Amino acid sequence: DTNPEALGVLLRAHLQVKDFASCEKVARDLAARHNDLSGIQTLAESLLSSGSIQQSLALYKEFSGQLSHPESLQHALDAAFQKVNEDAPSLEIIREMYGQLSDKAHYIEATEQLAHTLVHAGELTRARDLYRELTEAEPENPIHQQHYRQVLAKLGEDPAVRTLTSAEGEQAFMVDELQMTAHTV
Repeated sequence: DTNPEALGVLLRAHLQVKDFASCEKVARDLAARHNDLSGIQTLAESLLSSGSIQQSLALYKEFSGQLSHPESLQHALDAAFQKVNEDAPSLEIIREMYGQLSDKAHYIEATEQLAHTLVHAGELTRARDLYRELTEAEPENPIHQQHYRQVLAKLGEDPAVRTLTSAEGEQAFMVDELQMTAHTV
């Protein structure tokens, strides 16, 4: 435990046999005892390559503030983003981390994918909030507005589609009467 080189060798041995649980323990020991995050980076990359995307992203998220190479984190996020089709928890992490990196283009793209995924999963309230965020971030993009209105309609919140309450109906009727009276005068 006191020799970082020996821990590095042990880490690589666990990686070779794909013993990720033991590898994580060694990587965390390296980080905690020796302030060496190379094991975390290596483990996260290996997990991503093996398809354990959520585990990989959880490590990247936990140690993102301590990793010394933001470009390697960016590369890992880009690779993970290509692999997570409709995995909402992974998309949430990717979106959050792109935000931390101030990568607006990828943040918007991850937000779009997450919103689409949530619609398919039936989580319309959260999808509505994300589409609203997108319309505010890119007001010139009509696709965001369209998706936002579609989710509002599905939720029954679109004022152009929803049924009026009795009070709203009475007000609308009064406006119609006033307009008719104004035309006859």
